[in-house]
Amino acid sequence: MGKKNCKKCGAVFISKRNPNQSYCNKVSCQNARKNSWRMYKRLEDSDYQENHRISNNKWRKRKPSYWREYREAHPDYTELNRKQCRRRKQQKRLLSSGVETVSQFAKSDALLDKNILKSGTYSLIPVHAHQFAKSDALTVKISLIT
Repeated sequence: MGKKNCKKCGAVFISKRNPNQSYCNKVSCQNARKNSWRMYKRLEDSDYQENHRISNNKWRKRKPSYWREYREAHPDYTELNRKQCRRRKQQKRLLSSGVETVSQFAKSDALLDKNILKSGTYSLIPVHAHQFAKSDALTVKISLIT
């Protein structure tokens, strides 16, 4: 059918059966394809949303102690999740109170003056993240150049 570049990894692949194929056959690329499809269905398809909700409710009824046991077995994850939840709630409170936390415009050295930004790995969450960020969050590494 033709050579294409994978949407996720950029590798060249040959689409043999489906002319609309956009991802190569690597497991990580196929997982990205599935996640993209699921996210689209959750946003656009009301039947899919309802079936997903019903399925989750059934699972929770079958395994009522799962999350309690998971948190007990993963204390590091639990503490990180608590910190992130506190941060999200604080951001939501600030947004709902009308307090502007970050200026729309900044000089190139504005973040350095206040020691706000440091080199490291960060979670990059889209602006609409008043909801919980899941598959749309990105991990980025920032290195300051002075």
